[in-house]
Amino acid sequence: MGWLGDVELEHLPRKDNKQVDALAKLSSTLHKEDKRIPICKIFIPMFDDEDMSKKKNSCHRGPLTKSSGGHLYILAATNYFSKWAEAVPHKEVKKENVADFIRTHIIYHYGVPRYIITNNGKPFCNSLIDKLCQKFGFKQRNSYMYYVAANGLAEAFSKTLCNLLKKVLAKTKRDWHERIGEAL
Repeated sequence: MGWLGDVELEHLPRKDNKQVDALAKLSSTLHKEDKRIPICKIFIPMFDDEDMSKKKNSCHRGPLTKSSGGHLYILAATNYFSKWAEAVPHKEVKKENVADFIRTHIIYHYGVPRYIITNNGKPFCNSLIDKLCQKFGFKQRNSYMYYVAANGLAEAFSKTLCNLLKKVLAKTKRDWHERIGEAL
């Protein structure tokens, strides 16, 4: 240890060193909150069409059809840490719907996340969403396209939501847009 000179290390218990004790107490009060809220499997199509069902995953199939309010899709987000979910029915898949959902149902209710995870669909990867990310200071990350296992939480939530909706729906099965809150 010639280049450092003579160094002596001596262990002092925390109780004997007031500065170290104060710093340790301060650091234990500070914690970094995990604020990542992925938007998972947004816009779950609710078609009864056989061809559409084959193109989508099995968790999207079911007796659900176009609702009496004209809704065809569910926009959903799940927090990876708490598993808390938000879901809203929509009539169309539009970038404006996604931006409004992120702003009103995530940012205004829970605060600004560090990042969100979306699939690579056009409603999620566009200039409007980029502007929203810049305005509120969070990042957007994309899951792999057509690779279901890349976002397992999203797939699990989609399957659970579809199963719960099937259980709470009336005989007409056209009021699912009004029963999403009950299913959640």
